[in-house]
Amino acid sequence: MKQVIHKCFLPFDFEKEEKWLNQKSEQGLQLLKVGACKYTFEQGNASEYQYCLVLKETMPGPETSKEYLHFLKERKMEYVGSFYRWDYLRKKTNLGEFDLNNAPELRADHLLRILRVLLCLIPICLWAVFKNLHYGAPINDICAIVAAVLVLAMSFASFKLRKKWKELSN
Repeated sequence: MKQVIHKCFLPFDFEKEEKWLNQKSEQGLQLLKVGACKYTFEQGNASEYQYCLVLKETMPGPETSKEYLHFLKERKMEYVGSFYRWDYLRKKTNLGEFDLNNAPELRADHLLRILRVLLCLIPICLWAVFKNLHYGAPINDICAIVAAVLVLAMSFASFKLRKKWKELSN
């Protein structure tokens, strides 16, 4: 039986999202498909899979995808789906831990990719704040407030990720 759950995670909350997916696996819900704030699960065995999210450096082309899928298969991992540049991977729990992003230098590179995305989004949201304040209509004020909250959240997350990145880089 399939179950669709709508839940929103921000890009810097990838660890929280991974934890949530693994909790769902413990409950016997295994991820089938992912979209924008939409997760499709099917009932399976409890803790059958463990899940990992990976932010790719670029959007893959067809030949990269074949190589990437082969790379995952060699490591006994399965590609579940992707959203934007985020890949959702799973591995049978009885086959051991994920070996992606576990080495400090790999984890540091992963955090740096996320940090770069955030640093690109902050100016866009700041622009939205000032653009919406310029019009002065109530709906524009609401949009400006939402964008300002996003700027604050992404700024906070950037500092947090930068701190983790520095710890792993040293």
